[in-house]
Amino acid sequence: ARPLAPSDMRKRGFAITTYDMKSPSIVAVCLCAALNASAVSTSMYVQDGLIACWDGIENAGAGTHDADATVWKDIVGGYEFALTGVTVDADRMTFAGDATSYGILSSNDTVSTFVAAKNGTMEIVYAARTSPGNKAQVMLQSSDSAGMAFGMNGTSALLPNTSSKNSSRPKYAFDSSLVTATNSVAVRYSGGISASAIANGSVASSSGSDCWWYPEWETYIGIRSNKSAFFPGSIYCIRLYSRQLTDAEIAVNQSVDKLRFMLDADTALMVTGNQDSLGAPSPAYGVVADLAAGDTLEVSCGEPVCTNAAGSAEYRCSGWMLYDMNDSVISRGAGTSFTYTHPTPAGFRRLEWQWEVSRRFTDFSDYVQDGLVACWDGIGNAGIGVHLDNVTVWKSLVGGYEFALSNVTVAAKGMTFAGTTGSDGKANSYGVLSAADTAETFADTTDATLEIVFRSSSSAASQVLLQPASSACTAFGFYNTSTLVAYSAASGMKRGFVASAGTAVNSFSVRYANSEPSSAIANGSTVQNSGTSAWSSPGTETFIGARASRDKNYVFAGDIYCIRLYNRQLTDEEIAANHRIDALRFKTDAVADSTLAISGTIDGVGAPSPAYGYLCELSAGDNRVVSCGKGPWKDATGTNKYTCVGWNLYDANDSVVGSGRDASFTYTHPTPAAYRRLEWQWKPFTGVGTVIRLF
Repeated sequence: ARPLAPSDMRKRGFAITTYDMKSPSIVAVCLCAALNASAVSTSMYVQDGLIACWDGIENAGAGTHDADATVWKDIVGGYEFALTGVTVDADRMTFAGDATSYGILSSNDTVSTFVAAKNGTMEIVYAARTSPGNKAQVMLQSSDSAGMAFGMNGTSALLPNTSSKNSSRPKYAFDSSLVTATNSVAVRYSGGISASAIANGSVASSSGSDCWWYPEWETYIGIRSNKSAFFPGSIYCIRLYSRQLTDAEIAVNQSVDKLRFMLDADTALMVTGNQDSLGAPSPAYGVVADLAAGDTLEVSCGEPVCTNAAGSAEYRCSGWMLYDMNDSVISRGAGTSFTYTHPTPAGFRRLEWQWEVSRRFTDFSDYVQDGLVACWDGIGNAGIGVHLDNVTVWKSLVGGYEFALSNVTVAAKGMTFAGTTGSDGKANSYGVLSAADTAETFADTTDATLEIVFRSSSSAASQVLLQPASSACTAFGFYNTSTLVAYSAASGMKRGFVASAGTAVNSFSVRYANSEPSSAIANGSTVQNSGTSAWSSPGTETFIGARASRDKNYVFAGDIYCIRLYNRQLTDEEIAANHRIDALRFKTDAVADSTLAISGTIDGVGAPSPAYGYLCELSAGDNRVVSCGKGPWKDATGTNKYTCVGWNLYDANDSVVGSGRDASFTYTHPTPAAYRRLEWQWKPFTGVGTVIRLF
C-alpha cells in the first residue's frame, strides 16, 4: 500500500509536524505509514560490512512482508528473533511493554551475529510509546549481564547504553522532546568500546565508557533477559555492521530510515550517488522533504572531480539520473547541475548523481616509476595486471627477472612461506633469483632504495626476507632479534633498523648512499638505525624467504607482498606515496563486498574500461558499463596479437557466476553486495580472412 498524502493524513486526523535535522539539511515529516518497499528497500542502506539486518517492512525476507509472522527474520545473516506477544505490523514490531511481549535470538545466532562486531556500528530505528521516566526500557540486550545492550536507561533524556562488568556505562543525551517520536540512532564501537552515537542526524553527547562484551546466551529484544525493563513501543529496523560507519554513511542510512518509516513519499526527493561521500552535492545526500507539485530546486553534484573516502580512486561526475517510486529511470542528463522540478501531481523522486572512475591510486603504475629497476608484485605476479595462483615463479614486472619458487604458496596478493625445514635441516620453502639476474638487478645500485612489503607470522629472532648467497652482500630481514627489521651484511658488518614489526603488514623502505644503508622508513615513520655496512655486488644467487645456505635458523615464515628496487634514493615524499599505495593494495582483511576486480588472461593485453585493477565502493544494484577495449591487441612482447572473445565473472571462491561473449556489457553489482572479479578472455588473433572488394 502507498503511504497517505499529507492532505489525506489531515483528513483522517493525523497531526503533521516538521523539524530541522542536522546534515544533510533534512526537513522530516513524521507519520506512521511506511513507504512502498519497492521504492526504497534495504538494498539502499550501506552494504559494506552489514552482517545482520532485521527489517520491519521485509520481516519475512528481502522484499516480502508477513504480518502474521511469529519470527522477525534477519535478511542478511539469516538469524531469527522468535516473537512472543509481539504484534508484527506493516513496518515494525510493536511491544506491549510487559513481561509477555518480547523476542529472543538463540545463543548460537547471538554469538555468530554480535561477537564479531566488537569494532562495529549498531543502528536501531524505534519509537517508544511512553517516556521511561526513571524506569529503564531495554530494546536489545544479551542475557549475559556482561553483554551488549541498547535502550533508555532510567531517564527519557538518555539514549543507548551497553552493559558490561564495568559499572560505568556510556550514556548519550539527546533532545528529550523526541523520546516518543520515531528515532533513527547509530552507535559506533571501537575495539569493543562504545565510541560515539548519532541520533536523527545529530551527534549525541556522551558520558561514561563501556565495552561491548561477548554475549554468551540468548539475546532479548523489547525486554531484559530477566523479564524486566519492559519496552513499550515499536522497533522498525536493527542493523549491525562489522566496522565503524563514517558520518556520511550514517547520514545515508538515516535518510533511508526517514523515507521508509517516517516520511510522506510523494513530497520527498532523495539525493544519492553511486559512491558514498563523493562530491558534497547540494542538496547533500539524504532527503529533501515537504515538496509540493511544481516546486523547483537548484541541484548540483558539488565537486565534479573528487577522491573517495578510502583514498583509493579519483571519480568524475558523468551526469545524473532521476528515478520514480518503482526505481524506473524517468529522466537523465550529462550535466553536473540543473533545475529540478517536483512532479505534478507530487510523487516520490530519487536523484542519483553518476560517478565513474577517472583514476585509481591502487594500480602498480601509481608507484614512483623514476629509477625503478625491478619490482616483484603479489597482485601482478605473472605480469602487469595479471595474477596466477600456484605459479612456480614470481615475476619482476619491471626487469623481467624471476624468483623460482620452492614450496611457496602464491596467493591473491603475495607469496606465503611456510618456514618449515626439510629432513636435512634446511628450509624447503624459499625462492631463488639466478646469479645472472642477481648481478643485473642488484650490482649497480650503490645509491638505491629497497622497498619490501611483508607480514611475518613468526616471532623467530632471525628471519631472512632477501639475501644474496655472497655473505658480503645486501640482505633484508630480522637479525638476532625480532625488533631488527632490516640489515645489510658486508665483511661481517651489519646495520640494524629498530622497528617492531609484529604480525601486521609492514611497508618498509631502506635507502643506500654510496652502497651504505643510511636511513629506513617503516609504514611512513622514520626508524632508528645503528651499525655500518656496505651494499656489495652480489655474485651468486639471491634467496628470498631463506638464507642462501637454507639454514633452518633463518627461515622466514609469513607473507611477502611486494619487492621494489630503485637505483636512486627516493625522497621522504616519494616513499610516503608508495606506502599509501601499499596500504590500499595489500590490506590483510578480506576484499570488501563493495569491490569488483578486473583482470585479463594475457599479460598487458587490452585497455579495458575500467582498467585492470580494483573498482571499489560499489553498492548492491549499482550498474557499470564495462568494456575490454578495442582490439586486436599485441602482448607485452609486441609480437603476438590477441582478440577478446568474451568474459567470465567470478565470486570470492573463484567460482564462475556469469559469462558472456560480449566485448562490453552493463555489469550489475549483486544484491546483497558481494565481491566479484571480471576476467576478460583473450585468444590469439589470426586475421579476418580474404577481403573481397566489390567496387
